[in-house]
Amino acid sequence: MGVPVLMSDLTNIIRHGDLCALAAEEPLLIEMKSSNNRNARTARQFEQLEVLSKFFTNDDVGNFRGAVNTKRISLEREEVCYVAEINECIRQAIQLGFFTVSPEKGLKYIALTSEWYSSNVDSFNKKVNSITSKTCMMVTLTPEPSYLPLYPFTLSLTPLNTLLFIQEEIQLLVVIDIAVIKNHFNELGLHPIALMDGDHSFQLSLDPSDLMKGTFRVSELSFLRIACEFQSPKWFASEQYSLIKRVCSENTSESIDLNSEGLLTSPPLGWSEARDCLEDE
Repeated sequence: MGVPVLMSDLTNIIRHGDLCALAAEEPLLIEMKSSNNRNARTARQFEQLEVLSKFFTNDDVGNFRGAVNTKRISLEREEVCYVAEINECIRQAIQLGFFTVSPEKGLKYIALTSEWYSSNVDSFNKKVNSITSKTCMMVTLTPEPSYLPLYPFTLSLTPLNTLLFIQEEIQLLVVIDIAVIKNHFNELGLHPIALMDGDHSFQLSLDPSDLMKGTFRVSELSFLRIACEFQSPKWFASEQYSLIKRVCSENTSESIDLNSEGLLTSPPLGWSEARDCLEDE
């Protein structure tokens, strides 16, 4: 039929689907068994596979793996990434040993060769200290499976740069100024609290005096896309704002009552007392 089919061995990542048929916009997951025997385990597998397939088709299954009211939504605007800039930064580092570039305010890429670093440790520390501040987060990129489920670096870097990165001949660091991102949120009319607690990066509210008017949290995994996928921090803030506005504008009052699953009548535990990680900086 001319349909590409992938054989998957990523149970720890996608959990279901030995085969993945790519015949349309959404993947068709197929579970393969070596026999016709069925038991409680296989029944659960096929049941969960059906839930996952419905999620891909409808973007909403009500309760997804224990998380109620889970929806999959598309990006509001075209993603802004600095792929050309990071590749040029690496190219310069190959020639000079060390190179840094700032594609926009609050974002810096640092590339250096391992050979240069081995004989310039003190110089490296001085250079890094000169371009960072207490409000900055430094992310060291490594060619490890921990990149998943983020967009893989092999699709962002050129073949040569990918090879040097995998061989660890090139080291990459991304410096993100959290204060700058907070300012982006402020300019959009949101009230941000930088959390960076291992689970969430920001808590965003429409009215800090009344969180029930609309409060949202952004995962650290989503935030790390700025570093691992070379996203624009300004675009990241704008996209979060767009998603929040979309959720707030949805007219769901007719389908919600006091018996609705997942309905909150007060902020989740700890949200009202959330503390900004930059308060002491």
